[in-house]
Amino acid sequence: MALRKFHIILFFLSGRIIVNSSVEQQTWKVMDAMNDIFTQKSVSYHLSNVACTECIYAAFRTKLMNEKSFSCHQENHTCLIYSACHVKNRLLTSEWEPSEGWKHFCTAVHTITFDGDPWINIGFLITRRTSIRLQIKATQDAYVGLASGNTTASSGYWNLLGSWSNTKSCLRDGFVYGSTCYSTSLGSRLSGAQFSNFWIKWQSSRIEVGLGEIFGHQTIMDYTLPNVYQINHLLIRNRYSPQCEWIIYL
Repeated sequence: MALRKFHIILFFLSGRIIVNSSVEQQTWKVMDAMNDIFTQKSVSYHLSNVACTECIYAAFRTKLMNEKSFSCHQENHTCLIYSACHVKNRLLTSEWEPSEGWKHFCTAVHTITFDGDPWINIGFLITRRTSIRLQIKATQDAYVGLASGNTTASSGYWNLLGSWSNTKSCLRDGFVYGSTCYSTSLGSRLSGAQFSNFWIKWQSSRIEVGLGEIFGHQTIMDYTLPNVYQINHLLIRNRYSPQCEWIIYL
């Protein structure tokens, strides 16, 4: 099997960044080559002498978290912000924390799936969530699963976005091809040239799917399915287009 590489996107931030919070005013320093879990080379910002809780607060206060990630280290009180947050196909728990003591946080994951690949578990538990927002760039057939387990062998709900050659979207109960579409939406929903915005909400067995960035607006599918499942994992896949680019907001 040919090795597939992920695209690495680097965001360069100019100027000095000052933190105003319970953390005393400090200046973030630029690290040019920081080897870590997301990329082999990542431009990042570095802040010393902070606790992990302060690292979280400082990272959000500086508004660096748009498609960024950060980590903190308990022992030497180091806080790092990375230029992008990436996940790998078939992410393993051991790969998420590369060494003891490090904790990693992301507000968005940017990844690519390929036609023919199996379902991918994004690697984040969504047990306590009732909604998620995502952007998708593909010509057709982007699949989003809300599952009780980390594979499609478990129970869950299946959103088919831009299927049937990007003419219809479908909401299914369970991960079975050809099963009942309990709710459908006609029309082109995906583009291979630009990202399309979607939101998904769930409460008990009611699943709502909409367009745009505002939950509850531009709803395209809404149905209370017959079975109630505990939603713990987000699974993704694409079919019939060479690749699908995803940004998943956490």
